Amino acid sequence: GIAQTLARQGVADPQQRAYGRISGLIAGQATTLAYIDVISFLSIMVICLIPFVLVMRRPKAAPTQSAAH
Repeated sequence: GIAQTLARQGVADPQQRAYGRISGLIAGQATTLAYIDVISFLSIMVICLIPFVLVMRRPKAAPTQSAAH
């Protein structure tokens, strides 16, 4: 495994280094999954809000003021 490969390379304390590498991989994957969850949630929210945009009425144009001197 990882520890054996590190031991062959002459790394001091290969078991701890292997745990560190695995921990880093797990943290990276957890971060990726968290981003996927957030993007999925925001996508669902946008899809749910699209009908409200289509139903909203345009505001009436403000009356133009004539230039008074």
